[in-house]
Amino acid sequence: MTLLQHTISADEIASFSEDLRDFAPYTVARNAATSVGVRAAARNPEPYREYHDTYSVSLSPVGHVTNQKKSGRCWLFATCNVLRDRLMGDLGTTDFELSQAYLQFWDKLEKANLFLNEMVRLADQPLDSREILEWFSMPAPDGGWWDMAVTLVEKYGVVPKGSMPDSFNACDTADLNDLLARKLRGDALKLRRAIADGSSEEAVDEMVATALSEVYRILCVTLGEPPKTFTLEYVADARKGLGEKPSENASAQDLAAQKAAGACNPAFVRLADQTPKGFLAEHLQVNLHDYVVLGNVPGESRPYEAILEKQYRWALDGVPTRTLNMPIEVLKDAVIAQLKAGHPVWFSCDVLKNMERTDPTGLLDTETLDWNALVGLDLTIGKADGFDTREITCNHAMTFQGVNIGDDGKPTAWRVENTWGDEKCKKGYFIMTDRYFDAYVGQVVVHKDYLPAKVAALWESPDSPVVQSSYWAPVA
Repeated sequence: MTLLQHTISADEIASFSEDLRDFAPYTVARNAATSVGVRAAARNPEPYREYHDTYSVSLSPVGHVTNQKKSGRCWLFATCNVLRDRLMGDLGTTDFELSQAYLQFWDKLEKANLFLNEMVRLADQPLDSREILEWFSMPAPDGGWWDMAVTLVEKYGVVPKGSMPDSFNACDTADLNDLLARKLRGDALKLRRAIADGSSEEAVDEMVATALSEVYRILCVTLGEPPKTFTLEYVADARKGLGEKPSENASAQDLAAQKAAGACNPAFVRLADQTPKGFLAEHLQVNLHDYVVLGNVPGESRPYEAILEKQYRWALDGVPTRTLNMPIEVLKDAVIAQLKAGHPVWFSCDVLKNMERTDPTGLLDTETLDWNALVGLDLTIGKADGFDTREITCNHAMTFQGVNIGDDGKPTAWRVENTWGDEKCKKGYFIMTDRYFDAYVGQVVVHKDYLPAKVAALWESPDSPVVQSSYWAPVA
């Protein structure tokens, strides 16, 4: 086949100009776009009239909306918010926050270790191979997924926010990431040269250990050294009592009697000499391995009822990232079931599509920006093609906190707790329309108790089909 080599000619440019005259709204579109920018010019006010911040199923707000600031820690924040819900139930409090910086520290160290091990594995490949270039692009970035968060939590435990608060570098990671990248790229070159010179495995392993010790030093300088023990002090919720959930059947007389007996007085609690893993083991009343990662990533190479698996990219301790690919209705039903049970849901989506950070309504909808009308072209692309071409990526993790169900029993809108503080969106929350869910939600993480038996079996069965992918594939 002859390769096409198209050259733009002067005659062709003249025809482009003529075609432009056939676009009737050109002048108005040009004036708007050049004056206020393409996003503002494409803004469609109609969807804002359709959706309101009301939900038939909604969790009670807890404490305050967390804020990842200038960092890519959304996946850790969303995970901590899921854990927070479970921990508060056991602690008997309504305001509690885990330290994201604590998990961020160990995440960076684990990613550094993974990078160095991959450089040893790939030492015989040329420096310009695709795989090595992928690793060199950012050796220890911020991003991650549910599977990675679970591995970190199980290995290192958790601590309260006050025991390891955010530092400047935890909140603004650009310089830290550049520093780690410079350090690790240099280490990679040293390892490659040592292996090429015939160094023993023991010598190479010692080089890796030395490099990790130096990375640990960098992380302690920039983030602070993680605490080995801590003391948690808080006031237990007067209505719940320590470690107990309120009874839905309690009468006013019962509550009055409890109050008279002192049971409803706020209780000051001090948990001293806690270790990160011990605290988690005592107070997290759920097995994190009982959560199932459901995905909706359609595509010819990504069949439904198959597990999509990545073996290498960010695989901490050899644990692959796994997603059970299912029709979108399965994801919605699972999310609704867990919300009705009173628990938030971790999910990932392409939040950059039609999103306005300064929009006080916090509306996420496929129709809020009408690009087609602005330029007179059909720019619609389906979800499968979107993932294949990187038009759609799962670039942000948040938690579902509520859902509005219509008279027909189907969801119309979803309440989303973001991790950008309470000054963004609508006091920290998004209103996500159901059609946005269809178009851009890629993963949800739901406890197996809220799944149909068939779906849970697909996740747990060793006989379920598994689709392996390269770490640059569009699926986590």
